[in-house]
Amino acid sequence: IQFKSKIQSISENDHGKLEDELYRIQKNAKKCKEDLAILENNISFFKHAKADNPLLKEALKNIEKEKVKYKELQSKIAYIKSL
Repeated sequence: IQFKSKIQSISENDHGKLEDELYRIQKNAKKCKEDLAILENNISFFKHAKADNPLLKEALKNIEKEKVKYKELQSKIAYIKSL
């Protein structure tokens, strides 16, 4: 809700700032996707690890966190493009 209010305010006042905000979010989404690929690649190092391995658990938690972050960034991009 806070994000939508911010974007509405920007879109009413300055389309240049809106484009800058879109670029910033797209850049963050790209970085997030790259980080997610690296994390998923790192899981291959744990192929022989047991499920209760703390490093494996942490890696899986980080992957889920990045997936949620990426999905949120994608929805923000879609919202801005819909204006």
